[in-house]
Amino acid sequence: LVRDAAGAGDDAARALSQLMKLPGALSTLATLNDAASGWGLITVDDTQGVIRRVPLVASVNGTLAPAFALEMWRVALRSPAVRVNTAGGEVRGVTVGDRFFATEPDGGVRPYFSRRNADRAVSAIDVLQEKVAGDRLKRSFVLIGATALALGDSVFTPVGEKIPGVELHAQLLENMSDGTFLLRPAWALYVEAGVLLLLGAVLITTMPRLS
Repeated sequence: LVRDAAGAGDDAARALSQLMKLPGALSTLATLNDAASGWGLITVDDTQGVIRRVPLVASVNGTLAPAFALEMWRVALRSPAVRVNTAGGEVRGVTVGDRFFATEPDGGVRPYFSRRNADRAVSAIDVLQEKVAGDRLKRSFVLIGATALALGDSVFTPVGEKIPGVELHAQLLENMSDGTFLLRPAWALYVEAGVLLLLGAVLITTMPRLS
């Protein structure tokens, strides 16, 4: 669902045109699809080798698709749909049930990544052999994934660590629960450019005087 603050269809359409666009998506087996309560997108935009932003909603061949973590949230709340909120030709956030998650104009968010924490992971073997206390997973989002390095499903985060892809979604869920997404204000670009010019001027001035 899409809802514009001013009820302007043109503004909503312009906002949706800024979403990450994918020509298509690979699905799971039909047996799993038929049994699933929801379908979420696991793609992230990795343009510089480090994951800094994750789309909460994207456009897959013209169809709006929620991020995997966002869809898990919707299923957990038993909400019938995810609502994309737009205003002034930009995406302002998404709403699931009574929770609102603010996004950047293109529907992306900047997770506040933390370092790897062993307490996040539980061995599947230990769960199957009932070596894990039932309270450990009670009222929690549980993601099942492989963490072996040889599988190649690993990403780099801004904290300088390489984490399994499944932990990326786990940290995204934590950010959604705690409301700890990072915010990049519009004036940040100008400040960065000013600092760069200032440092450049200092180097140009001081370097000729050094031996």
